[in-house]
Amino acid sequence: MRFLLVIFFFLNVAFSNMSISELEVLADKGSVNAQGILATMHYWGKGVPQNYSQAKKYYELAAQQGHATAQYNLGVMYNYGEGIAQDYAKAREYYELSAQQGYSKAQYNLGVLYDRGEGVKQDFVKAREYYELAAEQGHVAAQYNLGVSYNRGEGVGQDYVKAKEYYELAAQQGYAPAQHNLGVLYDKGEGVAQDFLKARECYELAAKQGHTGAQYNLAHMYLKGDGGEKNLMISKEYFRQACDGGSQKGCDDYKRLNKSEE
Repeated sequence: MRFLLVIFFFLNVAFSNMSISELEVLADKGSVNAQGILATMHYWGKGVPQNYSQAKKYYELAAQQGHATAQYNLGVMYNYGEGIAQDYAKAREYYELSAQQGYSKAQYNLGVLYDRGEGVKQDFVKAREYYELAAEQGHVAAQYNLGVSYNRGEGVGQDYVKAKEYYELAAQQGYAPAQHNLGVLYDKGEGVAQDFLKARECYELAAKQGHTGAQYNLAHMYLKGDGGEKNLMISKEYFRQACDGGSQKGCDDYKRLNKSEE
């Protein structure tokens, strides 16, 4: 899956103890921090009733002053149609303003728009370029999506070695989908020597975070004894977890194992 990031908070200790009225006075005087804080408060309904129109108003004021986070947050609002009509083209416009300032979250979301063809013509090359900009700044989902791009050969020649490189970067930050996909590479021997033990280790890291694909794959490894011990009870437990997480295959295999023991 390729996720879009949601509204990012404005954080400014100097403004944290101010009342709403004090923030409004500063915002009217052009304080970009006050505008951003008020926008985020209205967006989430923190200290004020949730009001997307007010959030949009204050984000626009801050965005007009070139504030990258406000530009990004406006992009998110248009992306999801929160308080306004959903408009991918407007989302792209604000993401671009923010991305031009090096804001990694906007770079990533632009990549997702090009990846999906939302508000733009689908373009895997452009998606990869934006993912690379964000990944260079340590953006974990961008690193993962680059891995997927190389894994599938989307916007670039298929390259399992490069896919592994980016999956590892994301996996090191604890990103479960990357840990799972890295496990798949080791499981299949794609871009690496086949190594069931490494595959099992990667799946376990992702499974602990509730990744259903990893839980399902681990169940099969314990069922067959790939990469370590063969253990029917542990296999069943992982099938059950995968089933509870929405995996129909996990449910089917869990039922099959239970029947075989009757």
